[in-house]
Amino acid sequence: AGHQARAGGTRYIVTSPGLASCRRRPLSSNVSHRMKSQSDAREAHELLVFAEFAQAAALPARSASSRLPPEPDLITTLDGRPCYFELGRLADNGYAKFILEVRRRSPSPVAPNYREIGYPQRDMLLQKLSKSYQTFGHPIHLVLYFDIDAPQVEGPLPPIPFEQEATHVMEPILRQSMGPFSKVWYFERYRRTVLWSYP
Repeated sequence: AGHQARAGGTRYIVTSPGLASCRRRPLSSNVSHRMKSQSDAREAHELLVFAEFAQAAALPARSASSRLPPEPDLITTLDGRPCYFELGRLADNGYAKFILEVRRRSPSPVAPNYREIGYPQRDMLLQKLSKSYQTFGHPIHLVLYFDIDAPQVEGPLPPIPFEQEATHVMEPILRQSMGPFSKVWYFERYRRTVLWSYP
């Protein structure tokens, strides 16, 4: 802003030249720029996750490229043929807090409050199975990955091994329907470990 000054009884408005020359980007341009930045960050994150997963799963895929809906997230080449990958991040704040509380109070049991926590490894699977994708006849793999922000809550809920959890929860769902997917994977980023796959 400026300040006011008097000279010879006349009032003048004195404004800083730097402020006068300042120009704001239009709101629509700001929103568009922010959305593009978010999209670029999401694509970079997905490509990083896929590279980590492919190495952990010993897949022959060397690179992937991002796609836009209605196609799945990424496309790569497996065994000389195009193959899509759809990613799903397994993160739930209530779930993460519960795991921290379990570890803090171990070995004392902790009862979960199901009004506050979800079950992301099942809920995300059901959400993805209900979607439709444009694939041009190419297969799709689904990769659901644990990516909780705090390393101390990495992985599935202890002390149940993930294979046991998957056998009793995820496998019955997939036996009924694989949806659009030819294979489903569960991957944990912090330990760079494939926890389970089906079939």
